[in-house]
Amino acid sequence: MKFKDLFVLPLVFLFSVTANAALNNPSMNFAANYQSSEPSRVYLAGSLGGLETANAQLRADERLSLYCVPTTLRLNAENAVSIFEDELAIRLAGGIVDWELWPKVPLEQVLLWGLKRTFPC
Repeated sequence: MKFKDLFVLPLVFLFSVTANAALNNPSMNFAANYQSSEPSRVYLAGSLGGLETANAQLRADERLSLYCVPTTLRLNAENAVSIFEDELAIRLAGGIVDWELWPKVPLEQVLLWGLKRTFPC
């Protein structure tokens, strides 16, 4: 088994768990409907995995990263939830609910905004 395969297998598992959580409650993947819960935590952890994979691929392709986490820090589900909730609070305080597209903003987008704010390049 190649190193790349060892990296991909846990992500496939996370994405399947995330997809299952979203299928059981399709409205949960929109930030406007966010409620702190175990399914939300799992969904955000899976989303973080996808964003980390995308970021790693961008670096491998020698392109600009979406966000720049220090090499000494490993992100986990708790980090994802904390970064997401902080960003959500900032966006809500800024009046994002008045934005016409707010009802359809996915959790992943808010997490990405938070990662970019927390770990700018």
